[in-house]
Amino acid sequence: MIDLPVATRQPYPSKNPWYDVSQYLAGGLTPYADQSVIACADGNFVHYSFHIRIDRQFQDPDYVFLFRSMHPSLKVAANGKASGWFGNDVHGVEFGTWGWVAMPLWRSQGITLADYGMVFLNLTAARSKP
Repeated sequence: MIDLPVATRQPYPSKNPWYDVSQYLAGGLTPYADQSVIACADGNFVHYSFHIRIDRQFQDPDYVFLFRSMHPSLKVAANGKASGWFGNDVHGVEFGTWGWVAMPLWRSQGITLADYGMVFLNLTAARSKP
């Protein structure tokens, strides 16, 4: 058992519980709805299901992180890339073994999270050994 709150809403049938990981969100971000930022450790895999509200008043140009860390039992085993919905746009998202989830290329493109009101991201990846 992981020492995080178990989500009362389990989105998919699973023998493993989904956990509320909203406490790991980067500053200025909040769950879009109650328990909409959740993760599940499933053997050698980790599953993320994130629906995040973005504070559009937050104008920090380095505001490209969704997460700066993650619970050790829910970290990915290798750095990788995925796609996420930002408003009506799809953008690349990178995730790392330290638990961060970010869009580092946005800095060179002049894009920040404050350009959007929400993000939706589902991801399954190899899980780091807890």
